[in-house]
Amino acid sequence: MGTGGPLPDLTDDPEVLFTNFLVANWSDIVAGVEIAKIAIGYEPDERLPPNKRYIIKIEESFTRHDEFGFPDKFVDYNAVMDCHIWERDAKRVKTTANTARFKIRKYIERFIKTNCTGMKSVGIKHLYLVDAKNIPEPEREDWHHAVVTFRMQTWKVNTANNP
Repeated sequence: MGTGGPLPDLTDDPEVLFTNFLVANWSDIVAGVEIAKIAIGYEPDERLPPNKRYIIKIEESFTRHDEFGFPDKFVDYNAVMDCHIWERDAKRVKTTANTARFKIRKYIERFIKTNCTGMKSVGIKHLYLVDAKNIPEPEREDWHHAVVTFRMQTWKVNTANNP
């Protein structure tokens, strides 16, 4: 049993690749929400940085593979990912128009479609939007949740000169 802290994420982990790609290419103006107001990589019950009402967390989807019918879904470097979006709000019953969660969700959907051919320099080969929806959580009054599901193919980029 180790005594140190948790292991750091691998740099070629699909979750890390997409998170870094999203943050590096975020447009506050187009999204309608400043990236500085979003806690990246947290869960609602974790200790969030101060004054963060919004959360984006990318996770590999382990439970929904069969729904999409991809014949090569278990090939290495090919994953179905969930982009979780949370917004802290005390309004349990009434949904208001133009919420930040909706804006962030629509921005990420557009981001995936716009960058469908990926970015070789960061190791993303292809992005394909699969689904996007709000997730009902009637037991929670403080956080509202949405998920954008997408397929992501990655590749390792080696920039070192090998003799």
